[in-house]
Amino acid sequence: MIDSTDITFTTQPEQLKSWLPVDAVIDEGRPALTWMDFSNVVLTEPFFHETVERLSAVQTLPAQLTELDALLQLEKISDHLEPSAFIFHSSRCGSTLLANACRALDGSIVVSEAPVIDKLVSRFFTDSGPNSGKELLYMVLIKAAISAFGQRRLGNENYLFVKFACTSSLQMSRLRRIFPTVPFVFLYRDPVEVMVSNLHS
Repeated sequence: MIDSTDITFTTQPEQLKSWLPVDAVIDEGRPALTWMDFSNVVLTEPFFHETVERLSAVQTLPAQLTELDALLQLEKISDHLEPSAFIFHSSRCGSTLLANACRALDGSIVVSEAPVIDKLVSRFFTDSGPNSGKELLYMVLIKAAISAFGQRRLGNENYLFVKFACTSSLQMSRLRRIFPTVPFVFLYRDPVEVMVSNLHS
């Protein structure tokens, strides 16, 4: 967890190069993003939040807080990869195994269920109708958020894979409008088996 006393506010996108947005929060009644320095950090854990926990235990730089438009500013100035593929799933069907296999590729970035991405996607359920101004805004922000995660922070990156939370699968059609050429992979199994697996957990 990030201690709120260890957060500073920035409006300078240059300061966010090699930083990643780790959460979307409400700050003084307004939506904001919390960022951490991921310079030279490899996303090795099965889930993004686990990498954040590892980094929080050792990082000395304070986290940064920005408004949402920092994503758009960073997208303009950063060297980033375009997505290689998106992984969607119905839960408990091997998506983590597939994401881990993608990590075996040299120069791959695998972002697994990052809160910022999934929270932005979730706004399609609660805060935007089809073809509305807010829908277009969230589409632009999602694209910029994925660009932020695709930054070439180590210098040897070649692939960017993004695994979404299972609920984001319901918004695949909107995500297809944002990324018309990115391959989508959807993993599923017998729904009864999915329910039983979730109940056991």
